[in-house]
Amino acid sequence: MLATRQKKRTPLRYFIIPVFAILSGLYFTFHAFEGDFGILSREKLEAKAVLLQTQLAEVSADREKLEWRVRLLQDGSIERDMLDERARLNLGLTGEREVVIVR
Repeated sequence: MLATRQKKRTPLRYFIIPVFAILSGLYFTFHAFEGDFGILSREKLEAKAVLLQTQLAEVSADREKLEWRVRLLQDGSIERDMLDERARLNLGLTGEREVVIVR
C-alpha cells in the first residue's frame, strides 16, 4: 500500500500577496513624496528657480551695461568721456587738482 503525503496548508500563504501589495504601495508612496519629482522636492525646485531668476537679473544688468559701453564705441568716433576714462586708466595720469577714486 502506497501512502501519499499531503502538505499542510499554513495560514502564512494568505499573507504573502497582501504584504507584497502593502510594501509596493509604501515604496511608491515614499517616492511620490521624496523622489526627484516628488511633492517635497517641488519646494527645492522653486527655491532654485528664485535663485536662478536673481542670477539672470544680475547677468542681464551687466549685459546691458556692456552693450551701452559698446554702443559708445560703435558710432565711428569715441565719445570724449570714454576716451578720457580709458586714457586715465591705462596711463595712470591725473591732473594736479583731480581726485582719483579707485573702485
